[in-house]
Amino acid sequence: MRRPFIRIIIPVYNEQEVIQESLCSLYAILDEFPYPYAVTIVDNGSTDRTAEIVQTATHPNLEYMFLQEKGKGRAIRRGFEEPGDVLFFMDADLSSDMKFFLPLIRAVAEEGYDISIGNRLGKESVIKGRRMLRGLMSQGYNLFVRLLFGSRITDHQCGFKAVSRNAYNLITRDLRSTGWFFDTELLVIAQKNLLSIRELDIFWNDREQSKVQIPTAMISMLVESWRLRQRLDAINSMDVLVWRLFKFFVSGGTASFINLAVFYICFQLLGMWYMIAALIAALCAIVVSFTLQKYWTFNNATTSKSLYRQISLFIASVGVSFLADLFLLYIFIEKLSIWPVLAQLLALLILAFGNFFVYRFLIFLF
Repeated sequence: MRRPFIRIIIPVYNEQEVIQESLCSLYAILDEFPYPYAVTIVDNGSTDRTAEIVQTATHPNLEYMFLQEKGKGRAIRRGFEEPGDVLFFMDADLSSDMKFFLPLIRAVAEEGYDISIGNRLGKESVIKGRRMLRGLMSQGYNLFVRLLFGSRITDHQCGFKAVSRNAYNLITRDLRSTGWFFDTELLVIAQKNLLSIRELDIFWNDREQSKVQIPTAMISMLVESWRLRQRLDAINSMDVLVWRLFKFFVSGGTASFINLAVFYICFQLLGMWYMIAALIAALCAIVVSFTLQKYWTFNNATTSKSLYRQISLFIASVGVSFLADLFLLYIFIEKLSIWPVLAQLLALLILAFGNFFVYRFLIFLF
């Protein structure tokens, strides 16, 4: 079996003080690395000796790229354009303890996760050298993101992440940030697409020479957070909502027609008990309903692993709807003496409105 190729991206800007030592530390691990790899240094317009140091280094599989424009997100996205089955990025100063490097890679390369991330704020995490104000700002920002987007991630901004190529290809069209907000945007969009994310508690050492200007970066990330929230809300604007409702009812109507046709044949022509007829009709409509709702109504693409979860959620929702359908049928037929075919139609109409919100906000999130 072919081993996955690992692309390691390190965005840099004026890192002459640390880049040589960082590369030596990284390659000490890569000497026994179990995967084929390449290390890509993406320079955001350094004006010091960073380029000279990297370009004269003799480490194997080391590549250097120079970008005129600044921006951590821009550098990472440029590195992600290069070949690689697993895309990994880290900070140039290696603030993350490198003993967690391989476990993060394996989480994607072998364990099947779409994304794996370092978590500096977990119960088993250790942070050294961090000032109290910076820690409070980090905690506050992550709480803000969780509340604003419904995120389940503890630490959005840790610069220590691995992403599968398939997962990145799926969400790259929805990524906009070229700066520090890239990490957060990546994780928010990933969750909206139901990608699997593993958080690994790590050890972290805050470096005094960090290039991050906390107040400026924090303001920028808050502004970009709000813009992303507006962009996601635009998906739920009235015009889009009306059009999506129309497609939902066309898709549901198609599935319901199949449901009704099968129910009529089983009950009216074959003389089956109406409960059995309803079960057979529902099973026949599931495949059509899921396919139309996913790929047409909500235009939702996912990785294969996420697709399995969506199918599971969809089947669960169908199961709940089926029980509700049987309950409504019992009331309409046994208590109100409504013709069974009409009773089934009424029950489907009632359940349709509830299903729309379940599909939109639980199953086909983005």
